[in-house]
Amino acid sequence: MRQDARHTLTLKLPPSAHSEALEDFKVFSEFEVRVSDIDTMQRILSYLGYQPRQAYEKKREIFENDDMQCCLDQMPFGNFLELEGPPQKIMAMVSILGLDWRKRITATYLSIFGRLKQDLNLPFNDITFSNFADIQTDLSDYFRRFEASADM
Repeated sequence: MRQDARHTLTLKLPPSAHSEALEDFKVFSEFEVRVSDIDTMQRILSYLGYQPRQAYEKKREIFENDDMQCCLDQMPFGNFLELEGPPQKIMAMVSILGLDWRKRITATYLSIFGRLKQDLNLPFNDITFSNFADIQTDLSDYFRRFEASADM
């Protein structure tokens, strides 16, 4: 469930061996539906046996051009640029912005948080700005150490 200007229920599936996933790109299948009443949708999911497991907050600015999106994401643990679109347009944007493709992070925000939680022994499960307010570690230095890491 996502709550921003709209309420959206999303199913996001990682690439499978049968998908047309490209080796250098993170390609997920997404299915979304708008929800007019978030409280009722949460009750429906609860009746079906689903319970909230983790919440996370994100602030996002989206810049669009044709079928290309540049998303500036502010997460409680850092700022990220997410490029969405056809591979050739993504690579063109990487070139225009002068980015080093080898330093990209393909891990999801949830898996990045899982690693942070383990490495920093964080006592919380929800990724919220208030939970990270008292974290004393410079997370930009933390991410620099993992730029070349194959699992990020």
